[in-house]
Amino acid sequence: MALEVLRGGARKAVFALAPALLLALVDVLAVPAAQMPWSGGRIVRHLVVAAVIAAGMWILLSAVDARTARDRRAAGDPASWRSCLGMAGISAVLWLLMWAAVGPLDAMNDTYWSIRNPLGVAPQQPLVYSMVISGVVHGLRLVTGSMLPGIIALVLLQVILYGLGLAWTLRVLSRMGIPRAVLVVLAVVLGLLPITANFTFALVKDAAFTGFTLLLVPVLLSIQQTDGRCLRRRGFVCVMVLSMLGFALTRNNALVILALIGVLLVVLARRARRAAFLWVAGIVVVALLPQQILTLAAGPQKSVESLGVPLQMVGSTLVHEPQCIAPEDARTLDRIMPLQTWRDVFRPQSVDPVKYDPAFSENALQGSGGEFLSVAARTLVRCPGPMLAGYRDQTSQLWRWDAAGVGDTSQSFFLEPISNAPGDRDEILADLASHGVVKRPLLGEAVGTRMESVYRTGLDLTPGAGTWVWALALVVAAAWYGRRGEVLVVAFPALLLWATLMAAAPIAQPFRYVAYLPWILAIAAVALIWGRARAVSRPDAPRAAARGRRTSPG
Repeated sequence: MALEVLRGGARKAVFALAPALLLALVDVLAVPAAQMPWSGGRIVRHLVVAAVIAAGMWILLSAVDARTARDRRAAGDPASWRSCLGMAGISAVLWLLMWAAVGPLDAMNDTYWSIRNPLGVAPQQPLVYSMVISGVVHGLRLVTGSMLPGIIALVLLQVILYGLGLAWTLRVLSRMGIPRAVLVVLAVVLGLLPITANFTFALVKDAAFTGFTLLLVPVLLSIQQTDGRCLRRRGFVCVMVLSMLGFALTRNNALVILALIGVLLVVLARRARRAAFLWVAGIVVVALLPQQILTLAAGPQKSVESLGVPLQMVGSTLVHEPQCIAPEDARTLDRIMPLQTWRDVFRPQSVDPVKYDPAFSENALQGSGGEFLSVAARTLVRCPGPMLAGYRDQTSQLWRWDAAGVGDTSQSFFLEPISNAPGDRDEILADLASHGVVKRPLLGEAVGTRMESVYRTGLDLTPGAGTWVWALALVVAAAWYGRRGEVLVVAFPALLLWATLMAAAPIAQPFRYVAYLPWILAIAAVALIWGRARAVSRPDAPRAAARGRRTSPG
């Protein structure tokens, strides 16, 4: 007995210390070598970070141990669908209240061009998403003479998507033994947080993508909890297909992630693996069709969108150690962009100044095939220092625990018809106004302005992407410690998405790329601390047991 306690304590100490030391190491690597003296305040900072994380992890692991002990007690009945819809309705009211305070359209220039010219932006924007929003807006404009009814319809459809996704998630969490009071608090928090509320009505592709990512949570949890038996129900299969197709068709790089999620789905569906494999294969094939249509109608997708990280790594080397690049590789790079111009426009944390410069040749990059990647690989071997520094600077917003807050980055929240600052912003706003779309709070100017000020303050205080990633990583580590597979299932899509951004992010600053993180973190934390490892009995189980007693001998 004493030996078991000792082993348990040692395991707990390892799980508490390992993330703390890893985070402190990352904190060290986040600082350029020239600014990293191992004396004075910096080493104290690293030690303080490690100590705080270790203490926090110990508290979290203790909560997991306490939950494991409580699992032996009887669970209450799960919440009904009506109750879960009511809880999600509370969130929806709070989301719509924020929307009514900031105006009917909250978007960016990409949204405008997706509506105006869906095929023209198809090499950069998801084709299906652009066609849908363009069709709805222009279809209702033909009837009403204004773009506003279509925009309102899209906002309401998106809020319904989030509401149903949240209601279903609450239902599945309830079946895992989570108390109703905790579910109500979760719904209220997700309704009140400005960063979660904003993306339920913001008309940007990343908001729709986040909604479908939320829908994947109850899909995967249901399959995990029932070993795939839920695949025998037509209603479940229909929603699963809708969720996975929506996930794949609202982000250009999501198809690879969908395939990996499909592998997880097949593994979880132990009682229906053949059916799971067939459904996943069919969904992937259907999701491939828009890409083929796009290639025929508008040409192949621009490779620059997926090569942001190696472009920045090469740019860092051109700035800091240009002599390190082989002459033949330098000639290849010069065909893509004159090297001196590349050095002049290079910015460490965004590839946009490079790819939008007139001297940058997308055709040369597109036509190089794998030649550019070969150049980048050879340069990494020859010049690892500046290449890794370029990678660090380009992706740091995604992994630093003290990443810049949402309020300090662009394209991270949307409270204006055109929330970013493109060069043609005034022309776009004028065109929207000519079609009846202006910033006019539904609650009135006075009330709307005051409420928007409160929401902006909340958004300015919201942590950046790296902070959310580390919080989710700590929850995942605690789930691994507690052998809580359902929490790992919840976090799996989010971690995959984060990994793709680490490999191919054109720019890491905008929070819209990781807007799913607050949702997934909140759900995973609730499942970890209050959930049970397996679902509680179905509501009709007592009736089935009673029938069994009546028909049994004696």
